[in-house]
Amino acid sequence: GGAIHNEGSLVINFSSFSSNRTGNGGKASGSFCVRASTIGGDGGRGGAIYNFAGTLVIRNSTFSNNRAGDGGEARAVSKADDHGNESASARGGDGGEGGVIYNLGSLSITNTTITANRVGGAGLAFASSSNGNETTQLGNRGTGSVFNDVSGLFVLDSSIVANTNGDDDINGNVSAGDYNLVEDMSGILPGTHNIIGIDPMLGPLAYNGGPTMTHALLCGSPAIDQGKNFGASGTDQRGAGFARTFDNPAIGNAADGDGTDIGAFGRQRWPNHDTCVAMRQAGDRPGQERRRGRYGPSRGRLCPH
Repeated sequence: GGAIHNEGSLVINFSSFSSNRTGNGGKASGSFCVRASTIGGDGGRGGAIYNFAGTLVIRNSTFSNNRAGDGGEARAVSKADDHGNESASARGGDGGEGGVIYNLGSLSITNTTITANRVGGAGLAFASSSNGNETTQLGNRGTGSVFNDVSGLFVLDSSIVANTNGDDDINGNVSAGDYNLVEDMSGILPGTHNIIGIDPMLGPLAYNGGPTMTHALLCGSPAIDQGKNFGASGTDQRGAGFARTFDNPAIGNAADGDGTDIGAFGRQRWPNHDTCVAMRQAGDRPGQERRRGRYGPSRGRLCPH
């Protein structure tokens, strides 16, 4: 875990985790007579948190720009015996899984935004022999901003998980939950009110009020009013003065929802909805925040805080 290794009981509220990283796998190199074989070390798992057999509860928080460790490089050089026999084999280490969280225990995430994180890259491999008898194999790339092991329990409610650099946003099965926006999923996501495969349209990580950094929802974000306030929280991640639920009557709620925005950030007021949609369709640029998501550029104005 780049920031936390949990084996007990941990609750995280109203927090931001950014730019954490686990260690890269160790490099392996060797020069041997006849037969040379090396394997690079695997990258560290859980760019921000490694939850090992613990109970982890996360609410109203943001995880951005965290990264699991890259696989280690492997190099092998062989030297021939008196009969010219030799071979060289090298395999790079596997990239770390879980760009944000690697879960082996019990994990619950509610009203949280997880975006712009990165899994560990594959380790490189190089082999050299005088007779050309060489074998190289890259390591495997890491998977999932949130990686849930087959032994893990994972509950996800009213949260955004999107824009992972290099792999799926979630790898593994979600045990329970609903009203989420997940851009790229590998596994089972239960619930009947989830949004899948759509860019959430988030602004940059910034101080949008309150003591911690958040990603504001851009004008026209599909996360607006499509969540549910599980746990009846009074405020969003920013704390006092920022209501958890602000239901805009101009936008239809998700079925059986209450108008809460999905994720850690809840906008507090809203310009005329028709004007906002017209701005998006026209590609209005002045004052615009832009960033490139998995399915192309996100365009839109920042929602007023």
